[in-house]
Amino acid sequence: MKKFLILAASSLALTACGGGSEEAPAEESAAPADALTPGQYDVTMEVTSIDTKDEADARTDLEVGSVTNASVCVGDDGALPAAAFAEGDDQCGIESPYARRGTLRQALRCNRDGEAVMLNVNGDFTADSVTATIETETFFQYAGDYAMKRSMTATRTGDCTAEGDDGADG
Repeated sequence: MKKFLILAASSLALTACGGGSEEAPAEESAAPADALTPGQYDVTMEVTSIDTKDEADARTDLEVGSVTNASVCVGDDGALPAAAFAEGDDQCGIESPYARRGTLRQALRCNRDGEAVMLNVNGDFTADSVTATIETETFFQYAGDYAMKRSMTATRTGDCTAEGDDGADG
């Protein structure tokens, strides 16, 4: 019995001191990025839904399932330019920018022939890529208002090029 108590006490002491089985140290994850690395990015967007808000057809050339691509240049500010989110020839500006610790939240206001197109971007990013959802809502004077959702990915491809157009092609 004495041997059993000594053995049990030794086992408890080793366990308490961290003896016994050794565990591998947990890997440290990289800190989230506060900005994108400047350079050229390929941006791909796919329309996942379009809902009309009135009896008329939605005033957009995009359809559910359509995919648009763009090549944009991210400058020293580390932010995707507003044109990366534009639909067609819309002129957009970022009204509420937030991109920190790997989280992207932006509100944009676009102008389409003098009428308002509002966008909300929600996503995540690393130093060289973005994954986001873009929700669009229109406020046209006449019929054709719609709400649209698009999924977006952007990946850094290298340094900015002179050919990079800073805008979307669709």
